[in-house]
Amino acid sequence: MKVPLKNFQKKTVRRLLKALDDAYRIWVEDDDHSAVLLVAPTGSGKTVMATEVIEGLLDGSNEAQERPTLRVLWLTDSPSLNRQSADKMDRYGEHLSYGKNLVVVDETYDEEVLASGTVTFAHIQQLTSSASSWRPNESKGKRNALWYAIAKTVHDHGDEFLLVIDEAHKGIGKEKVNGDRDTIIKICLEGGKNLYNGAEHPAAPVALVMTATPKNFKDAMVASNRRTPEEKVEVPEVQDEGLLKPRVRVEFAEENQKAHHTLLESATEDLYRSQKWWKEAEDDGFQPVLPALVLQVENSISKAELGERMRTISDKWAELTGAGLPEHSFAHAFGDDGNFTIGEMTLRKVAAEQIEADTAVRVVFFKEALTTGWDCPRAEVMVSLRPATDSTTIAQLVGRMIRTPGATHAPDPRLESVMLYLPYYNKTEVKKVVDEIAKDTEGASVIELASETTEQNPTVSTEVFNKINGLPKYTKPKQGYADDVERASDLAERLVDRKIVTVMEEEDSPEDVLRGLLVAEMRRVDGANRQTVDKRVKDLLEIDTHRSDFQYAGAGTDDVQDDEVIKKTVHFRDLDSYFEDAKRRLPGGTGAWYYEALITDGVPGKKAKMRVAALAEIADIKKLLNQVATGQIEETQKDYEDRVETLGLSEQFKAIWYPATKPVDGRLAITNPGRVATQRARKKGTEVEITNYSLVQKHIWGFERDGTWLYPQSGNSWEDAALQLELDPSRNVVGWYRNPDSGKSALSVPYYKGSGMKRQLMLMHPDFIFVRNVEGELVVDIIDPHLDHGDSRDKWQGLARYAADHSDVIRRAIAVIRIGETDWGLDVAKPSVREALEGNDESLEELFRRLGHRRIAG
Repeated sequence: MKVPLKNFQKKTVRRLLKALDDAYRIWVEDDDHSAVLLVAPTGSGKTVMATEVIEGLLDGSNEAQERPTLRVLWLTDSPSLNRQSADKMDRYGEHLSYGKNLVVVDETYDEEVLASGTVTFAHIQQLTSSASSWRPNESKGKRNALWYAIAKTVHDHGDEFLLVIDEAHKGIGKEKVNGDRDTIIKICLEGGKNLYNGAEHPAAPVALVMTATPKNFKDAMVASNRRTPEEKVEVPEVQDEGLLKPRVRVEFAEENQKAHHTLLESATEDLYRSQKWWKEAEDDGFQPVLPALVLQVENSISKAELGERMRTISDKWAELTGAGLPEHSFAHAFGDDGNFTIGEMTLRKVAAEQIEADTAVRVVFFKEALTTGWDCPRAEVMVSLRPATDSTTIAQLVGRMIRTPGATHAPDPRLESVMLYLPYYNKTEVKKVVDEIAKDTEGASVIELASETTEQNPTVSTEVFNKINGLPKYTKPKQGYADDVERASDLAERLVDRKIVTVMEEEDSPEDVLRGLLVAEMRRVDGANRQTVDKRVKDLLEIDTHRSDFQYAGAGTDDVQDDEVIKKTVHFRDLDSYFEDAKRRLPGGTGAWYYEALITDGVPGKKAKMRVAALAEIADIKKLLNQVATGQIEETQKDYEDRVETLGLSEQFKAIWYPATKPVDGRLAITNPGRVATQRARKKGTEVEITNYSLVQKHIWGFERDGTWLYPQSGNSWEDAALQLELDPSRNVVGWYRNPDSGKSALSVPYYKGSGMKRQLMLMHPDFIFVRNVEGELVVDIIDPHLDHGDSRDKWQGLARYAADHSDVIRRAIAVIRIGETDWGLDVAKPSVREALEGNDESLEELFRRLGHRRIAG
């Protein structure tokens, strides 16, 4: 793959490959049909995973044998979805590309059988009874029906055929309008009479079926004997990897009043804020993102009213930015309609699948359907001006919008939500939308029904604000390095590129120095293992085969005749394969560097390659080379870090100075959250539960209501109890901060999980920061209520180290757990507590009882 897979995607691909390999084996051995289900939520990257699976089947993998002649039919119910999937494969696949092995069926397609080693994309409209363009036609020189090509492929090459059904929940089962006739997709899967000439169509032996909602498919398979092993991706896995935004904010009608243009102004303000926050993220190194507004309008809307809405949005944009949105920023996706002329303006047509890439589009008008083929993570605001009858469509649209730009965590918590305006939906209708969204996200997305715009709380002094803003915080190194050798190589190159080091003629560059150190280490390891390496080189250059004669049954004897050993020189292409594999296994460019050093020493090419291959098999070789690279980075940092900081380039080098296990130090930079929820909806069993958050005072951000500045509690009863206790007047709180769980505005504290080679740097985000006035002095306390999910001890060890390292600004750090009905607190800033946490002599509960204090008695 040209893009790295997320952890859950790697796991899923491995399991799918194993399941499909088993399916082919079972078909060959037992004639049993299989449909391997990939059940994954919208936004999980089903096409990316399927691409890796297909490449793994074609080229072989640890989980599946090589099938270079595999013939894949990718079948959907939509031409645009087909093209979108093929484009993604061409963009992301390592070995799949247009012009080579990706074929999108069009009117020129005229093949007797699907091509070997190829993915062929077809849609059901090409297989209907009226699809004359995909049938034989003498006048056009067309000889083969598409139905026939598929059937012949299954019949002649069943054990090397894979049917992929994308969005399987849409096209499986029966067609009621056609007398309960099986759908086209079901005929292709299960067999039946084709819709061309009524001939029998064979069932596909093996299929990969992809869907977010498997119920329809499973219902359709009730009467089938087909095996249906399932691999499911859970929504939290996708959210944890940053592929889905965790929140949907909804504004709906409290009264029946038409106020379209008022809402359009509000939506434009949301679009402006989103653009502003994305620009801040871009300035910090995140990829550029231009957010979009999608507007669902009435079927009967006039061109004049469309023009008025365009002007309202553009005028508001001009008020906010000083310049209106240009005409080309507006587009529509109204079915077959083309460009519209509206007075002196043109509202251009854009296909749904082109919206994401056409970044000139900032506002899209649509009517009913904007789901199939639509994949637009930058769409962050939506307004529906239609009657409350489209809850399923709205939910499907939101399902597309909650995907994150760049398929990674948003760089700022303010960018982790979608804004949805539903002026014609009352509370009952909104519950239907929430219910539909909950189905798509399995209840993992938070639905916020009411919210308020926040400002800095004027009742909290600037001095108090600054006691929190600027606190020490830590982040993980932003690095995509496969190993420390690659990190050291990047450092060596960057030192020269940024003119930190000037290399004179005849002088070794930093990369030359690094290469010399690594090659020297490889020579040392080679010499220390000379006998083993020499033997392995000889074994790799030659292969011994045994030739024996066996008497077949009935020939008089079963004795084996003479066993002849034949030595063969390994073919140069096999040797090249061993060498390439060794280079992949060795860190950075060390394999190539050592080969070049051996050639310089006069070692023949084949032997030099096999020496590298043999050395790659030595235990700990990667560890040793990475240690050398890390040592060189540390020495280089001592020599050049001061010059890097003097030139203002420290941010460009932080990711290199720090290994993956060393946190990067920084300062908390608090930013206005912009908007906070005051009401939430969530699916609870079969009901939708609506919760109004309690509102409290003294938060550093807030909104004004009846002369009082307020901020919502979290809605978590345990956290809210901890907050209420701290805000008791007797505890002298003069300001507090609800710490986000990500982003620049979050106080993040490092801790470690695991040990040895599996030791991982993690970040925790304590829940609350309080500023108190103690005898005229402002002091900072951290409070962290935390249910123990097995990680509490690790987290609080990290918090204890943080409090010790920054005792000049942190007075107390209170960990809170619930034992029975009683909340207990433990000040991990105390040295005795820190020491007890580092040990494992007693459980957390015992430690809290011995060294802690009761906070809230049950």
